[in-house]
Amino acid sequence: MAAPPGAPAPGIPLTGVHWIDVRSPELQKMFGKPDGFRTFTTTFIYGSWAGRFTFLEPMITRAHILAKKTATDSAVRDEVIPVPTAPRYSPDGYYPSAYRIAWDANAREYRIALTQLKWSN
Repeated sequence: MAAPPGAPAPGIPLTGVHWIDVRSPELQKMFGKPDGFRTFTTTFIYGSWAGRFTFLEPMITRAHILAKKTATDSAVRDEVIPVPTAPRYSPDGYYPSAYRIAWDANAREYRIALTQLKWSN
């Protein structure tokens, strides 16, 4: 759910408010920047509940994940996506500056992980 600028952010029942970076390529057409638009494949969401930061959520299409298995380019098969970071977070802790989507042929499994963790206080 998205709200226009200046409007209260709508919450999702039992999960809270989802915050997305307005610079995300999948939103650019909506903001009048069609040249920056790209169909959604991955994005990163922050979430809050009752006014407190509560979760981090990489969102990835199933097709994007499944494409890792047949990719011949190692950078596509094991992709690291940077995450915009804030100067401070609350509560204190380790926060990712990237996430990783990979296919491990030996283990025969997909792996999705928050990576490049940095301490924030």
